[in-house]
Amino acid sequence: MNPWLTWANLLTSIRVLLIAPMVYAMLQAYWWWAALAFTAAAMSDFYDGKLARKFDQATAFGGLLDHATDAMLVSFGCWASYELGIINGILCWLIPL
Repeated sequence: MNPWLTWANLLTSIRVLLIAPMVYAMLQAYWWWAALAFTAAAMSDFYDGKLARKFDQATAFGGLLDHATDAMLVSFGCWASYELGIINGILCWLIPL
């Protein structure tokens, strides 16, 4: 089985694609759009593991992709929050570390 071609990894990939619109919406103060993008990302995070287990498609690669995607989402969200003066910039470095 190709570890890229699973329904769970498709959901995770959608989460990757939601990072840029979420950050852009945050920086432009389009808070409803930012909240919508974040909510969609959170829902994809909630369901990707369930989907992988349901279809017996759970792989180490999928787990790594999920974790890396979560880290990117939070890191870029923190960076946008820092740029807006909402949080201290040290968090942007601590999360990826």
